[in-house]
Amino acid sequence: MPISLLHIALVAVIAMWGMVFVAIHEMLRSIDATQLITIRFSMISIVFLLLFAIFPSTRPKISKNDWKLFVVGGLLAVPLCQLPVVDGQRFLSPPLVSLIMSTAPAWAAVLARFFLSERTRLIQIVGFAIAMCGVVLVILIGSSETTDLTIENPLRASVILISPIAWAGYSVVGKAFSERSSPIAITGTTIIFGTIFMLPFWPYSYPALSVLSFGQWMWMIYLTFCGTVITYLVWFYALRVLSTGQTVSYMYGVPLAALLCSWIVLDYIPTASSLGGGAAIIIGVVLTQWGRNRRISKTDKSSI
Repeated sequence: MPISLLHIALVAVIAMWGMVFVAIHEMLRSIDATQLITIRFSMISIVFLLLFAIFPSTRPKISKNDWKLFVVGGLLAVPLCQLPVVDGQRFLSPPLVSLIMSTAPAWAAVLARFFLSERTRLIQIVGFAIAMCGVVLVILIGSSETTDLTIENPLRASVILISPIAWAGYSVVGKAFSERSSPIAITGTTIIFGTIFMLPFWPYSYPALSVLSFGQWMWMIYLTFCGTVITYLVWFYALRVLSTGQTVSYMYGVPLAALLCSWIVLDYIPTASSLGGGAAIIIGVVLTQWGRNRRISKTDKSSI
């Protein structure tokens, strides 16, 4: 794929991820977070299993040590990352949830400091502190906004912080096998392992299939293909072709995409206080990546 076309594809990925938060908002009108995650990722796992069955070249080549990493990665990527962020949309609007999720690169910098022995600069520490202040403001102010699905409960809303931390943890774990398998193999295998953790909830989730409207089934299909399968494959392909810094920088556009999608579909406009907290989050996350991206980019270039 030409580099210019890849950048266009990444813009499309960010737009699709922004719409994911709107799709979840619409799904939560009829089912809860556990049912949504169980059904959605079961469908996604079936898609990847079919890909592995039809195209042998996409099948993962996993060593004995990799199995353990995939189990941990699946736990982090599906139940620990997805359940809190979906449940969090009962307490916060879609754009505010996307803002909190955008702190994942900041948490990744923190985890990389302890588990990958990356150096931490003062500007990164300051950036992390600013981002966390923004998160507190978004949760305290945002959870008091009145929308059709919002419940006023800042403490419960704060549980959503588990999601960006889990995603950051998955990113750190993924570094261990990212160069040994294709993006399809890594993404599909991780999701399949993560879905296994959700299988005990199938007896509870199965009845939800009968209550979904036609429109909600369309949203579910969107979440499966546009929200996960297509976007994840493009994202991991970009991580291989572009520098990590170039690819991660696109994540800063997800909150804007979620805001625009929420405005167009849900007619939602956030308060000035929430926007202020969101600005602090974005500024803080950018600062945490300031020095880190430069070091990673140099590493990427030296390995080409």
